[in-house]
Amino acid sequence: PDGRSADGFEIAIYDLMGQTLGMPVHALLGGAAQEKVAVSYWTGQRTVDDLVRVGQRAVELGFRNLKFKARLGDPIDKQLDAVAKANPGLSFIVDFNSSYPDPATFLLMGQRLQGYNLIIEDPVPKRLEWFRQLRQRLTIPFALTPSGDAQIYEAIRAEACDIFNLGGNMRSFVRSAQIAQVAGIPAWHGSGVELGIRDMSFVHAAAATRSCTIPSDTLCYLR
Repeated sequence: PDGRSADGFEIAIYDLMGQTLGMPVHALLGGAAQEKVAVSYWTGQRTVDDLVRVGQRAVELGFRNLKFKARLGDPIDKQLDAVAKANPGLSFIVDFNSSYPDPATFLLMGQRLQGYNLIIEDPVPKRLEWFRQLRQRLTIPFALTPSGDAQIYEAIRAEACDIFNLGGNMRSFVRSAQIAQVAGIPAWHGSGVELGIRDMSFVHAAAATRSCTIPSDTLCYLR
């Protein structure tokens, strides 16, 4: 089976083991390191007015972080300024999905985004030297979505990012988060906008780590 199908078997097996042993799944993954797991409110690309309304909805629902998508050409500086002024208690994660072709193209926009309570995710293609260059020139924390544990190690050695967006099945997520913890780098749990059962597997996996402290993409509430 592909990865997501295999994850379904993993979830079912852990659930059955937990029920048989009378233990929560996070205990089977090493034990609870966190009593609560932070999650973000999430939206895709938006106009300025739409984003302000989404930010207000996030605050009304009790969220403290809003993650949204942006691409090369979007007026992200105007969007962020408007939503931040309308919702001063929110922090933000902006995911560019590697849409800027190189650091020089992103740098001007990055300079406009400094000063906000903001994390930038994957602004350029995942060439680690490009991430390092941007970190050297900007004060904004940068998050990398690594392709696997090998790139996590490479990113740590290269000092390429401040935060990791990690995924994978429950066991591999906990392992990757432990690598990040040793390096002193916080993480969040990524998502493909799942349904409730898989989201709960994310929450148990995140609870079994110490490094997963950034609000995660645990998004079943959207459905």
